[in-house]
Amino acid sequence: MRHQNKVKTLGRAKDQRDAMIRSMATALFMHGEIKTTVTRAKVL
Repeated sequence: MRHQNKVKTLGRAKDQRDAMIRSMATALFMHGEIKTTVTRAKVL
């Protein structure tokens, strides 16, 4: 069970999740805005 685990997995493995978050952060800084889902935006 995942009691007390607050990490949002986004349906991906840790390395894939980290790469996606890094990519979204880079895009946000370069372009000033990104188009994504609410859940992914909250993680970022």
